[in-house]
Amino acid sequence: MKTRLITIVLMIICSQSTVFSQTNNEISIGKKIHFDSELYGKSRELFVSLPSDYNESEKLYPVLYILFPEWSFERAKSAAGYLEGRNGIPGLILVGICSEDTWNEVFPFQIDRKPTTGGGEKFLNFISSEVILFVESNYRADSLRILSGFSNSAMFANYVMIHEPDLFKSFILSSPMIGWGDNYVLKESIDFFSNLQSFDKTLYMIYGDRDSDQVTIPMPQFETLLKEKSPENFNWKIDILENEGHVPYIDVYSGLVYTFEQLNNE
Repeated sequence: MKTRLITIVLMIICSQSTVFSQTNNEISIGKKIHFDSELYGKSRELFVSLPSDYNESEKLYPVLYILFPEWSFERAKSAAGYLEGRNGIPGLILVGICSEDTWNEVFPFQIDRKPTTGGGEKFLNFISSEVILFVESNYRADSLRILSGFSNSAMFANYVMIHEPDLFKSFILSSPMIGWGDNYVLKESIDFFSNLQSFDKTLYMIYGDRDSDQVTIPMPQFETLLKEKSPENFNWKIDILENEGHVPYIDVYSGLVYTFEQLNNE
């Protein structure tokens, strides 16, 4: 009996070793790239993933820039990979722009209880003067740039849209926290759209009806603003998901579908 028990234990250990050894084969969805930033005076990190046919072609590809990729890069890659070649959606170069202090870098204003906030303008300058230049110098990127943000970084993406509108063609915002700072970004958006005649961009926004108060309270006013003041050539959509919380999982997928529906109709 004892001998039989030892044999069974050994069989289990051996079978587990076989399973574990099979998982040692790497499945890669991209690479971590480091480059020197003059603005920050140190190396900064990007996540980069290329389309499936990148190495077999000489084509130029649109770039999807992903803020806070530590939490969102995998599902963005999954969405982009699934949609590649479907319904006129091309392969995309994905670039995740990593943040070393998200409270600092995605907040263009200060919050009293978060003393490191307020570095958003510098982070925007970093993106416009260094990140995009690095990407377009090292990869076959075309002129179509899409910016995606999530939660606080979606608020920052909204800020980018109204402060540096020429940087990106399209925006995908998931649960944008535009209620921070006494509705700072909402108020700036109201000022921006109130006197704008034309805005050749696309904007997709998504959030859940059980989302954060920083999303659910200001977003109806933002939607009313777009309905009443939407400039010419501006294509936008806001999806509110029932029984859904913060940062819905289908955000990038739905955003890419809407974005290219609009772009392909231009």
